Amino acid sequence: MDPLTNILYTMFLFFALGVISLLVITGIFFLFKAKQNRMTNLIFLGLSFLLVATGFIVNFYTKIILKLEGGFGNIIQEPFLVGGFTFFVLFTNSTFYKNRMKLAKIILIIVIILGSFQISMISVFGPIEIERGFEYYLRVSLDFPYALITFNWLSYSCYCTYKRIINMDIEPWIKMRYKLVAISSIIVSFYQFPEFFQPKGFRWGTPNDPVSLSIFGITTTLMMAYIVIFSIAWFMPKRLKHYFNRNYVREEEKECKEEDLLNYLKKKFKEK
Repeated sequence: MDPLTNILYTMFLFFALGVISLLVITGIFFLFKAKQNRMTNLIFLGLSFLLVATGFIVNFYTKIILKLEGGFGNIIQEPFLVGGFTFFVLFTNSTFYKNRMKLAKIILIIVIILGSFQISMISVFGPIEIERGFEYYLRVSLDFPYALITFNWLSYSCYCTYKRIINMDIEPWIKMRYKLVAISSIIVSFYQFPEFFQPKGFRWGTPNDPVSLSIFGITTTLMMAYIVIFSIAWFMPKRLKHYFNRNYVREEEKECKEEDLLNYLKKKFKEK
């Protein structure tokens, strides 16, 4: 391995470890906030982050510590990822579509079906996936919409919320939250697309091929950026709140709290 490749691989590996660390930290933080504020939707979000983190940890432990080959790490990892994606959709549904909208349930069922397909395909063909045969591209072709639906469902929900509140007398930082999550969710929903270009003979994350290394770097960078943006948007630091509110003058004496906003939005979605 030449020095530049070694540096890039080490950097991307630290990014991957950073992703896992952030998932664990934010997952625990969301669960703490859920208990503190009695918000069920944040329980789903916290469990989503922790399940995905657990899947990554198991995979890394299998590959790096136990040094097991044949894609066994991916086989063990996938059920945790599917569970994480399922809870992520449950977060979206419970936040924006509680007690209404058949489409929300349909989205959840589709995600569970696509996730189950991923588990089945990886379990059967995981050990030989390195050959990049028909079964690999079939799995990736269904993995791509799986990620698109999961993240873009949240993006669409945040966008609809943003449109409803843009002219309301609400602090700008709250509006910015939904804008940031909507945009970043669209971008990260394409993180699976590079898998179509994974070269034959190399597993994801290997430094022995420049294309494979690039795919590893793109994926880990996208995921790390998303978790940071998502966490900041949902629990925005006071300095950022003050920055976004710098030109804001409240028109009414009564403050519109975000819990009241979410209840209002749920009511409006129900009337739709």
